[in-house]
Amino acid sequence: MGSSGRRPVVLVVEDDESVYELLSEFLAARGFSVFGAGRSDEALALVDRLHPQVVILDSLDGFGLARRLRESDPSHQLPILLLSGRVERLLEREAFTAGCDGFVRKPFHLDDIAGELKRLCAR
Repeated sequence: MGSSGRRPVVLVVEDDESVYELLSEFLAARGFSVFGAGRSDEALALVDRLHPQVVILDSLDGFGLARRLRESDPSHQLPILLLSGRVERLLEREAFTAGCDGFVRKPFHLDDIAGELKRLCAR
């Protein structure tokens, strides 16, 4: 938790309801306030309204959304974690080129998500 006692906000952009529920429960149990979006336009509006400490993106439209988030955040203050089930070898490089700060392959272990969030929130 932050120094003000407020729970850090995480925005999860995921179109698969079961994956969103898993992440939401896991993150809430670890002290985060979790908000969700299923589409890029919804996510952009929530980022403007909530000012999250980190955004977790699914790769379905994650690259495009990461680029749009970076355009609105040129100082690179908002950490972005991309989750992807795609297996291409250059995918991780593509994620970082799009503006992501972390990358986890699906299927993932929740400890991998926790480790990346800890690393990203400590920046």
